[in-house]
Amino acid sequence: MKSFLNPYNFISLPEKKAPAYAEDEKKTITGKIHYEVTTKSPLFIPNTSTDETFAQSAQVDKHKSYDFFSYKELLPYSQAHKNPEPQKPVIPGSEMRGVIRSVYETLTDSCMGVLNSETMPVKRSPAQFQPGLIKKSSRGYELWKAESYRIGRAAESRGMAPPDFGEERNGTRIFFRYPGTSTREYFDKRLKKTGTKKWKNCITEYNIAKDGEKPSQNKETGYLIKWGMGCKKIRYHLFRAIEEKETDKLPILSREDIEIKLLGVIESYLEQPLVNKESQSHNKKAYEEYRDDLISFLKGECGSECCFPVTYSKLGNGRIYLAPAVYTKEISNHTIGNLAGEFDPCHNGEECPACALFGHVDKTGNGTRGSRLRFSDLNLNDKDNKPLKDYYYPVTTLPALAEPKLGNVEFYLKKPRNASFWTYDYYYRYRNNRGDAVLIEEPGELRGRKYYWHHPRFCSEQDVKLPADKPGMLNKTIRPLKQNISFDGYVYFEDISEKQLMQLLWILNSGERNIGYKLGAAKPFGFGSITCRVLAVTERKISVQDGQLTYSEGGDLKEKHADVSYEDAEFSKHCKEQFYRIAGLDSVKRGTKIIYPRTMEQIRTDDSKEGFRWFTENHKNIKGNSMPSKREQRKICVSLPELTEKKVELPYDISD
Repeated sequence: MKSFLNPYNFISLPEKKAPAYAEDEKKTITGKIHYEVTTKSPLFIPNTSTDETFAQSAQVDKHKSYDFFSYKELLPYSQAHKNPEPQKPVIPGSEMRGVIRSVYETLTDSCMGVLNSETMPVKRSPAQFQPGLIKKSSRGYELWKAESYRIGRAAESRGMAPPDFGEERNGTRIFFRYPGTSTREYFDKRLKKTGTKKWKNCITEYNIAKDGEKPSQNKETGYLIKWGMGCKKIRYHLFRAIEEKETDKLPILSREDIEIKLLGVIESYLEQPLVNKESQSHNKKAYEEYRDDLISFLKGECGSECCFPVTYSKLGNGRIYLAPAVYTKEISNHTIGNLAGEFDPCHNGEECPACALFGHVDKTGNGTRGSRLRFSDLNLNDKDNKPLKDYYYPVTTLPALAEPKLGNVEFYLKKPRNASFWTYDYYYRYRNNRGDAVLIEEPGELRGRKYYWHHPRFCSEQDVKLPADKPGMLNKTIRPLKQNISFDGYVYFEDISEKQLMQLLWILNSGERNIGYKLGAAKPFGFGSITCRVLAVTERKISVQDGQLTYSEGGDLKEKHADVSYEDAEFSKHCKEQFYRIAGLDSVKRGTKIIYPRTMEQIRTDDSKEGFRWFTENHKNIKGNSMPSKREQRKICVSLPELTEKKVELPYDISD
């Protein structure tokens, strides 16, 4: 087998968002839908009353473990001193509400109601960033070009901090001299001989400047940047400003620019989990110290002569990316909400079909609407009266699952036409047969709505061996439900139209069409596949008798809408093919490998630890095999196929 199926894909967005349906208040319906949910794969929804439920949490420091959701308040293992007995499982109504709303949004061309709109994606940059210094002036924050030199004694070994400057902050002003000659003389000789002022030797003659102190004639001024920042440097570095021609001046930055562009990158590093706690804790401390020193600089706490060391990369005619390291990440100039366009959650009084039915909170304060639906919790249908343990798989520790990686643009963004490399802000397009590329500064286009494939081995077998791993800091221990277990509950609706009722019933009858949805956790492993089936639809009528309100229930409306088709429900023409393909329980052939990207070597050695390796091999140098140091040299070889394509698998091994 030469290819695999990524666990998820995207249903593309239509050209326009649909407006809310016109309302006829005289023809609304109120009532309830009784429906059934059946698990088609293992299902897990956590009981969050404690995150240390099982013995594994007592055996491994900071390892989290959860039982399935129930109404039972659980004790941590350290207090209970035993694993809890299996409880009667419950599917929270809020979980089902989220699933049904997501499907309804897709099928009605509505907004994306759950969207991290303010998030600015961060991705690994192919560019080698340059040293720079930020100086506060009356015009704002000036960014100066700089040179980087090593300073002080070396660390005893890699992974340890250098012994000098431990108590000094980033940006400390230092006067220095190159050993054996004047610094200025060395600069002049070096420039004349090689065309560069940079040296490889280390500065050993220096002193920390006092407030108001001026450097002596033979000394230069530099600013300290400390060890860490993503790689195990042996020495600290010193940044010295370069005198620039007026035409080479870099843009003036605002405080907001620095907070977004630089603090955003730092926070993305700090949010990364510590895989190797001992070796990575030094880097974490370095980022925290750099962040705190930057905040002090922005508050003006470092004095008028202070400069702050950064690295920067200039794109095109002036866009600047800031970072704390030479090989680093870049943060997008666009938020996810900007990129989503009109599919950003409804605001400013506008409404789509989903917001009109499920309700929404308008962030602008205009047009907030309450929901017309209420989802009850779903209770176990245990007519067979089996022991509760028979509904569960044994307690198991799953392999680690990471957060969505928006930096993997070959998955989360559409490939621009003829693009060699693309990001959320720009892309490069092939210009000729020599491999030259031209920069085009345009925002990226989001793939669409994320959906997970159903795993055929779960949908067709009763008991399947679950993925398992050793407990650690990054994975979790759980007790999931088995397949083919049924729950039932109610959806209460109030003053909805006949059309909205038809659409709800079509979605809640997915099992009749062999369509499944995804619920709960561990979806990439195949967990969470469910089907729904409507059991009854009851209309509730309100009347006034003798001056009092009375309620009565009409007959079952289920049969009236039993044969509603996709077209009868007036669902989106745009997404039908894509929705049926990824939501179909039989869409994936048995034997298909559904995994996150790995190379064939990783498959042979059963190595799933370095998830970045496939993506590293997918990024190549247009003009050779060396690591690209410029954006225009980078090429993305393979992108995630769209659901409209015949073949949606990806290759293990990537060629040019």
